[in-house]
Amino acid sequence: MEIYKKYSIPFACVVFILVGAPLGYRVGVEDSGLQPDFHCCFFLLYWACLIGGEKLADRALISPFMGMWIANIIIGCFGLYLMFKSS
Repeated sequence: MEIYKKYSIPFACVVFILVGAPLGYRVGVEDSGLQPDFHCCFFLLYWACLIGGEKLADRALISPFMGMWIANIIIGCFGLYLMFKSS
């Protein structure tokens, strides 16, 4: 599981770019106070998925690969959705 963790956590930078760019583009100047709220919500969702996946993989309920990459998959799919919707 530690091998998957070594690669999945750095890949989260790409995932957060996929989410952050459309959110920064869509939220206007008048709503600039909402941007940190949106980004904190996505980070908390990522963190909860990462910790939950790690616990499930430790208990052998899911594979270690899926346990460490599920957070990137969920947030990445949402980021791709935002990218295609904003273009």
